[in-house]
Amino acid sequence: MNVEGITALVAAGAAVLGVGGAVLVGRWQLRAAVSAAQETARAGIVQAEATYRAALDAARATGNEAHAQWLRSSRRDAYAAFLLAAGRALEVAGHLADDARVNKVPPNQRDARTAELDAQISQLQNTAVIISLEGPDDVALHADGIADAALAVCYSAGEQFACRVAWHDLKALVSEDDCPESIKRYYWAAVQLRAVREHGSGDVWRREEADRSDAVNAACQALQASRIGLPQGLWKVADQVDDYVGGTDETLAWDRSEMVARCQSRRTQFIDAARTILGPPEAVASL
Repeated sequence: MNVEGITALVAAGAAVLGVGGAVLVGRWQLRAAVSAAQETARAGIVQAEATYRAALDAARATGNEAHAQWLRSSRRDAYAAFLLAAGRALEVAGHLADDARVNKVPPNQRDARTAELDAQISQLQNTAVIISLEGPDDVALHADGIADAALAVCYSAGEQFACRVAWHDLKALVSEDDCPESIKRYYWAAVQLRAVREHGSGDVWRREEADRSDAVNAACQALQASRIGLPQGLWKVADQVDDYVGGTDETLAWDRSEMVARCQSRRTQFIDAARTILGPPEAVASL
C-alpha cells in the first residue's frame, strides 16, 4: 500500500475514534444531567414534605388550642351552673322549712312551694350529670359530694315541711267549734308528748322503750291509743304530727344543718379543683 492509502486509513480510524469518544462523553454528560435533575427533584420533594408537615403541625396546634379553649369555656360554664343550682337548692330548701315552722306558708301556696323545691332538685341533678360528663374525675368527685349533701338538705327540708304544716293543720282543726272529740283527744295527746319529751333529746321513735323515760313511754302509748278514733282522712296527717312532736323534726333540722356545712366544705374543695383545671383566676372568676 502506498503512502497515500496508509494516510487515508489512519485519518479514517481517527475519525471513527472521534465519533465514539464524542458519543461516550455525551452519555456521561447525560447521566450527570439526569442525576442532577433527580437530586433536584428529591430536594424539592423533601422541601415540599417539610413545608406540608410544618403547615399540618401548625394547623393541629391551632386546632388543639381552639379545642382547649372551647373545653375550658364549656367546663367553666358547667361548673358555674352547677354551683348556682346547688346554692339555689339550699336557699329554697331552707326557706321552705323555716317558713313552715312559723306557719308562713298558706295552704293555697303549699303546692307551689313544694314544686319549686322539686324543680331545684331536678336542676341540681341535671347540672351534676353535666359535671360528670365534662370532668375531669377529681372535679366530678367533689361535685358529687356537693350534690349528695345538697340533695339531703332538700329531702330533709321537704320532710320538715310536711310534718310542720301537719302540726299547724291539726291546731287549726282543733280551734274549730265543730271539731270532733277524737281529733281533740289526739291533739292533746300530741301536746303531752311534746311537753314531756326533753328538747334536744332526739327522736323518741328511733329509741327503744328501755332508753326512754317512763313519762315519754306513757305519752307515746297515749298518743298511739288516741289515733284509733281518728277519721281515715287524717291518718297521714297523724303520721306527720307524730314525727313533729316525737322529735323527728328536730333530728331533721340537725341533719340539715350538718349537710349545709358539708356543702360549704365541698364547695371550697370543688372550686380549688376547678381552678387547677381551668387555669388563671380570671378563668374561674364567675365561680
